[in-house]
Amino acid sequence: MLDLVTPPEPAPPPVGAPRTRTTTDAPDLRAEDRRCRLLLAAGLAAVAAGVLLITVGWVRVASVDLLALQLPYVVSCGLAGFGLVVTGVGFVHIGARRKDGLAQLAQLERTRWALARRPDHGGGGS
Repeated sequence: MLDLVTPPEPAPPPVGAPRTRTTTDAPDLRAEDRRCRLLLAAGLAAVAAGVLLITVGWVRVASVDLLALQLPYVVSCGLAGFGLVVTGVGFVHIGARRKDGLAQLAQLERTRWALARRPDHGGGGS
């Protein structure tokens, strides 16, 4: 007998066609959230280390009167500290954007699930 209620199984994609994401391919949101938290923590640690390095360089430069003796501290502490701060800010930015994306994806999944359960949208709602 012909079943008119259940949709037919989709045909497999042709060879070489790009894969589309299905519900079984959905990313593990907990693992992604851990990665985002790790990026945020690493970024904040890098910023703190950079500020500390700049402060140490500043204190060392302030204790030396000759310009020729100040330059090594400026180069080693100042530039390295600035590099750590910039890298840390980049990590924080990437982590925050990924976390926002995960929140949007979770909201989209909740909306899709709620719409699928509505009787007027073909879901099997009660």
